[in-house]
Amino acid sequence: MGNTRSKWRGGQLAFYDEATFETVLPLSPVVLMDDFFGTALNTDLWTEVDTNNATKALAASCLLYTLTNTDQVQDGGIYGKSDTPWNIDKGFIFETRVAVTVLPTVTSEVHIGFQNDAFVSDSQRVAGADEVNKHALFVLNGATGTGSTLVIYTDDGTVEQTALATGITIVAGAYHIFRIDCTNSADVKFYFDGVQLASATTVKMNSTAAMLVQPIVMASKHAGAGLGAISIDYIRCWQATR
Repeated sequence: MGNTRSKWRGGQLAFYDEATFETVLPLSPVVLMDDFFGTALNTDLWTEVDTNNATKALAASCLLYTLTNTDQVQDGGIYGKSDTPWNIDKGFIFETRVAVTVLPTVTSEVHIGFQNDAFVSDSQRVAGADEVNKHALFVLNGATGTGSTLVIYTDDGTVEQTALATGITIVAGAYHIFRIDCTNSADVKFYFDGVQLASATTVKMNSTAAMLVQPIVMASKHAGAGLGAISIDYIRCWQATR
């Protein structure tokens, strides 16, 4: 068990577990905290996707989405109903705890982060094809070896980062905390278990003023006999001002 500490960044106070770096309570005027308790997903907050033979389950306060080996388009995961309520110019921060229980293969991709675009099945690739116009995502690409190499993709409609290296190799089944900090949209920061990734690169997401976004955690594949599975423990989003 860790000890609860506090941090102050971008005008926002938040309490976090110093052992896991989980944000346990952000003190902000706009906050979403969903630990997926109960027996059903809150569809007032989320749209759930299990396209074709992809499967879904909710157990032990975790959402599990699994792609099967069938040669077909499949999507499994959740996104924020395409109402894009979060403004990255208002100190928006996204955080989630996710385990990739089956690493993606073939054309499968795992996306963890946020996007401005509406979700459209079979039009969500950022690694295999450039199909999401505005986004900031942690990505695992099944087409590259074992699908365990964590990279970052961003695009604000003008400035794009493609497969930005993080130096992280994901182990199947291990939970990790992924955070994207837009306290400064001209220098968006990515964190993995509390450690900043790709710190030598300035990631700009400010070409479009006041971009509105929605969170998304998704495993998907264009076609082929690819695999992939994710387990989502929680999602938290907050921003400094309304």
